Amino acid sequence: MAKNSKSFTNFESLIDLQEGNSIEMGRVLHSTTVAVDTIGHVSSQMIKNLTKSIVGRSKKNVVADESTRVGDKSALIIFVKASVDGEAAPVSFPLDLVELETLCASHIEDAI
Repeated sequence: MAKNSKSFTNFESLIDLQEGNSIEMGRVLHSTTVAVDTIGHVSSQMIKNLTKSIVGRSKKNVVADESTRVGDKSALIIFVKASVDGEAAPVSFPLDLVELETLCASHIEDAI
């Protein structure tokens, strides 16, 4: 679901589709909640591994973009641009999404 940017609401219907195609899917881990938890865990581990590989190895560039979400809450999207192995061309990737309590500069600095 995450790799193909598919909605989690489709997860259970995709399980049903695979079972309709005679694919044995087992009896556990078929709920949307489990999918969200699993993808959350895998993505947090990927972020840890990625940050370990770029810390101290290459120059880094941090870019932050503020956005207003539903309910007038502001969020800060933090992007990092770095070379993952220290030799290849730098790539940009989203690192985190942080909700902001206020839009003052000191609070944004603390969030970063």
